[in-house]
Amino acid sequence: MSEFYGILTAAGAAACAHSVETGQPLNINTVVIGDGNGTTPQPVPEQTDLVNTVYTGQLNSLTQDSSNPSVLVAEVVLPAEVGPFWCRELGLKADDGTLIAVCSLPPQYKVVAAEGAAGTMVFSVSIIFSDGANVTLTVDDSAILATKGYIDMALAEHIADPDAHPQYVTIATLRKHIPTGVPLPWPTETPPTGWLKCNGATFSKTLYPILGAAYPSGQLPDLRAEFIRGWDDGRNIDTDRGILSQQDGTIVTCSLYGSGTAATVMGVLRSNSDSPAEPFDGDAMNQIDILLATTITSSVTTGLATVNDAVRARPRNVAFNYIVRAE
Repeated sequence: MSEFYGILTAAGAAACAHSVETGQPLNINTVVIGDGNGTTPQPVPEQTDLVNTVYTGQLNSLTQDSSNPSVLVAEVVLPAEVGPFWCRELGLKADDGTLIAVCSLPPQYKVVAAEGAAGTMVFSVSIIFSDGANVTLTVDDSAILATKGYIDMALAEHIADPDAHPQYVTIATLRKHIPTGVPLPWPTETPPTGWLKCNGATFSKTLYPILGAAYPSGQLPDLRAEFIRGWDDGRNIDTDRGILSQQDGTIVTCSLYGSGTAATVMGVLRSNSDSPAEPFDGDAMNQIDILLATTITSSVTTGLATVNDAVRARPRNVAFNYIVRAE
């Protein structure tokens, strides 16, 4: 047998057997390191403690060996500020203080900065536990240190994860909530990176295949100075139109109930063919921009003031730059 090896103590073996019988977890949470009083001690099953303990602390990790489920790998990290002392023996203890496993170590000296050098020391100890033993690790999270091996493994997993940052919006998640090709109002003249203006320009369907699926013609709609209207889709209000078709403005001839000039007319505004009439109050210029002809005739008997020429109506609005996500 090698001079350096580890075993389960008699108390540790009994604890494993109890875990197998009852299903209760065996909680291992403490590591002890000793200097062996100047020599490397040989572990014996009857041990209940180290020969000479110089350090007591938290385990950094306890993991199952990938090739043998009965082997648990305990990782111990000694921070740079710990020491100085020789490391010749190591033990693992349960949360009740029972020494579960003990091993001998090749002598290593743990230096500190006061001696002119300092560094973190890492021990990795493999221990065979009884089949079926429910061995767990309980630690103080604040005491855990990340070793280089752990960081390398975590970094590889992080890189392979397509959604490693769920708190951030990615292209994949953006497509779920804002499909490529949906027009959105943008408050500046220049769209952000990855977006295009809805200005009627053509685009490369090879470069932007998802956008090309939304606009098979390879041309974006020209929404400059345009309103977007819901497609009729069989409702028979705005008939004989296809999606993305354009529609010119409509001139509406209207009648004005009331009297006075175009700037002071009060009362009700309605189309000659509409009924009932819609309210038209004194603040109408803030509600609807009405371009009137210069003459208004009125009936003395009915009080109806009729515009002799056409009327064009336009709602109040704010100009935004319509853009679509191209990616």
